[in-house]
Amino acid sequence: MKKLFQSAIYVALNLILILSFPACDLLEDAKSIDFDIALQEDFLIDADEGDGTNFSQQLVLDATSDPDIRDNLSKIENYSIEKITYSISGYSGGPENFFSGSIQFSDLNSSSGQFSASLENINLSAAAGAGERTLPLSDNDLRELESILKNANGLKVFMFGNFTEVPVSFVLNLRLSAKVEADAT
Repeated sequence: MKKLFQSAIYVALNLILILSFPACDLLEDAKSIDFDIALQEDFLIDADEGDGTNFSQQLVLDATSDPDIRDNLSKIENYSIEKITYSISGYSGGPENFFSGSIQFSDLNSSSGQFSASLENINLSAAAGAGERTLPLSDNDLRELESILKNANGLKVFMFGNFTEVPVSFVLNLRLSAKVEADAT
């Protein structure tokens, strides 16, 4: 009987020890939560002879449009931008129409872009439906944009450029993919 009692105590103590270590890890992990977001907006381009071949437009990538951001707005600690991509769809125009210009990013209060990605000689007909392309932004630019996102939960985006011919219409879908870290307490 005494041996059975000692065995039961030994098993109980080992069980408590085994269960307590993963619990410490869970408590550590519970200090913050991580989730992925994708902020998307469309530039709707529709130019004809009256508009000329120059183009400019702006929009806002609003992080608060994401429900996870809204739910954790006051607890966000960090944004980590993985990539910013674009795709072209709904193209209507000549088979050899090229676009050259830039997509620029800034804080929400700026009237011009601070960080720029060049788009050079994009054949719009070939690019339409060809999938996503990554914008050429430096790592330093991405870190600066993360800081703006953290402070304002949004970015202002400017698109400027020229077409080789009009009329032309298409949709340029801009997509920012990021990981977000928020305080879980």
